[in-house]
Amino acid sequence: MDINNFLNTHCKEVVFLDFNHHYAMEEEHHRYLINMLTEVFGSKLCKINVVEDITLDYMWEKKYQVLVFYHHPSAKGYPVLWPGSKIPAPWANTTDTTKLIQFLETTLGERPKYGSFHVSQAILTPRIKTVVGGLVMGLRNYLVEKNLPIIMTWVEAQKPGENGVNIITSDFVELVDFANTVIQLNNLLLPDKAVT
Repeated sequence: MDINNFLNTHCKEVVFLDFNHHYAMEEEHHRYLINMLTEVFGSKLCKINVVEDITLDYMWEKKYQVLVFYHHPSAKGYPVLWPGSKIPAPWANTTDTTKLIQFLETTLGERPKYGSFHVSQAILTPRIKTVVGGLVMGLRNYLVEKNLPIIMTWVEAQKPGENGVNIITSDFVELVDFANTVIQLNNLLLPDKAVT
C-alpha cells in the first residue's frame, strides 16, 4: 500500500517489482499475492509488451507506473505479470570488488541486446567470515563502506542503452549519491550528449 500511495502522489514515477525466491509458498499463496498485486495496483500495472517499447513516454501515455516480474509458473496467463526471464539479474556472489567489477563487465557483454531488461547487481555478498568480521565493526562498515567508492567509480564510468547498463542495484545507496549518479547516466542517451 505504501508503494501505491507514493505512486498516487508521484504520477511520473515508475517502479519495477521483481518477485523471485518464493520460499515455502504453495499455489494458494501465489494466488493470494497475485490477486493482491492486481487489486492494489490495478490500471497502473504495465501489460507485457516488447521490452524495447517500454519507455517513460510510453508508461506516462498509458498511465502505467508498475512493472511486476514474477518468477513462478503461477503468473502464466496474467497479462500484467512479466515472466522473470524478462529481467535477468546475474549475481556475482563475491566479497571481492575486483571480482565483482569483472563479473559486471562480463555479464554486460553477454547480455541479450533485445527482448529483456538487464540488472547489474553491484552488490557484494557476505560470507560467514565476513559476517563474523562484521559483528565487530558492523557489516555495513566492514563490507560496504570501504568498497562503495570502487563500486561508484564503476557506475560513473558506465553508459546506458543497448550495449550498456539498463538497471543498476547496490546496497547502502544512501551513503553516496547513487540515485543521482545513475539518473545522470540517462543524459548520455540525449542526442546532444551522446557518447561514441
